[in-house]
Amino acid sequence: MRVRFHNSYADIDPSVWDRLIDSECPFTRHAFLLLMERHAGESHSWRSMPLSISDADGETVWVMPLYAREDSFGEYVFDYLWANAYHRAGLPYYPKLISAVPFSPIESPRWGAAPGADVQALLELSRRAIAERAADGGYSSWHILYPPERALGELRTAGGFALRPQCRFAWDNRGYGSFDDWLGEMQARKRKSVRRERRIVRDAGLRVEALPGGDVTPWQWREFYAMYQSSYLKRGMYPYLPLQFFEEMAEAMPESVVLFRVDDAERPGECLAASLCLRDGEQLYGRYWGCLREVDCLHFEVCYYATVEYCIAEGLVRFDSGVQGEHTKVPRGFAPHLAHSVHWFAHPEFARAVGEFIQREARHVKAHCGALAQALPYRRSGAAGAD
Repeated sequence: MRVRFHNSYADIDPSVWDRLIDSECPFTRHAFLLLMERHAGESHSWRSMPLSISDADGETVWVMPLYAREDSFGEYVFDYLWANAYHRAGLPYYPKLISAVPFSPIESPRWGAAPGADVQALLELSRRAIAERAADGGYSSWHILYPPERALGELRTAGGFALRPQCRFAWDNRGYGSFDDWLGEMQARKRKSVRRERRIVRDAGLRVEALPGGDVTPWQWREFYAMYQSSYLKRGMYPYLPLQFFEEMAEAMPESVVLFRVDDAERPGECLAASLCLRDGEQLYGRYWGCLREVDCLHFEVCYYATVEYCIAEGLVRFDSGVQGEHTKVPRGFAPHLAHSVHWFAHPEFARAVGEFIQREARHVKAHCGALAQALPYRRSGAAGAD
């Protein structure tokens, strides 16, 4: 077996990557990862180092996204306390290695294996190779962010990893025929509240339209990008991605892109707010939101209710709304689910200390996630599919 660390996703045949990853999830497609590399790679400290393993015949049997990082921005798994502890001990925490999708806290495959391959053996071979690279390159650690649930067992079996739980939020489709069918699962008071919020937006003369990526015009992308920029600038941050990323993504994978636009009846053709989502055959994934004018309840309509309606109409089984925002998501029926990040440290004492920290933290995270599930607005337990 031969392990290789590549300098770019362009070094790996797209058809080989997508075949091995074997997932509809748009975030792990070769086209998406290559666009991220081109438009927000080293300029935002995501230096591509994708890993591949070939067999004795030269056939690629394993691929894994991998990045070298000099900071932790855009990961949504907060490890600043660990970085600070390294600093106080006089040790460098950065650079570190990450298996993830840049700026995308989405549960999706973190490796791909050929049919019939020994996944456990290939995972162990990857770990040994990464440990050697860490020693040679001065990397403090390796972090696998948001692997799917089915991968956690293999990581536990491999040993040497600390699994850190985190709450994320999703809406689950229980075979609803309409938005009202879903509302029927809610407590009367909550149902009334949702209808009131939707009425406020409707009475303001605003209408939400869902456009597939192939139908979005260049002008509409420029409109969206102005709002995308404003949402970052309001938080004192510069946007991670340029306009060209979104235009090229819609061209490369139009079937995966959905743009929710808000039209103002008083200003026909003018976009007031927008939300960009990605999708596959089963799930919708919420990503970016922005607006040019604040309107009461408009964020809830565009980012929650219109997306739920879209999922029902399209027969999608889940809307993954990501991490954070529990104060607005849980009261509107988005259930908490446990997701994980996985961590390996080269320094044995720090590995032990961080592992103990994660064990203590995990008890509180799981308790908090359970409490949030109890606060869901449904009339009967389990209607939303909370973990």
